[in-house]
Amino acid sequence: MIAPGRAEGRQTERTVLAHWRTELAVVVTAMLVVRHAGSGIERIVIVPAALVAVVAVIGVGWHRQRRLGRGDSRASPAAILVTVVGVVVLQVAAVVVVL
Repeated sequence: MIAPGRAEGRQTERTVLAHWRTELAVVVTAMLVVRHAGSGIERIVIVPAALVAVVAVIGVGWHRQRRLGRGDSRASPAAILVTVVGVVVLQVAAVVVVL
């Protein structure tokens, strides 16, 4: 039997690691998209969009990790929405760069 509080600690750790993986994936994707962006207007649009997406996802992850550290394990719909929007922005940017 698991001691009380131990399962929550493991769940918190898994959640934090999931945020780290998402943040790392967003940073790498943004770097690749910016690297492959053409010169001119495409780069002028892609770079700020990628930067905003990275900052938003990392900011949400950092805020979520602080809440988890305080013992607040409730999921925030706003955090999920910002993360999804950041990832979608990068996906759209990648499609624009590839096409």
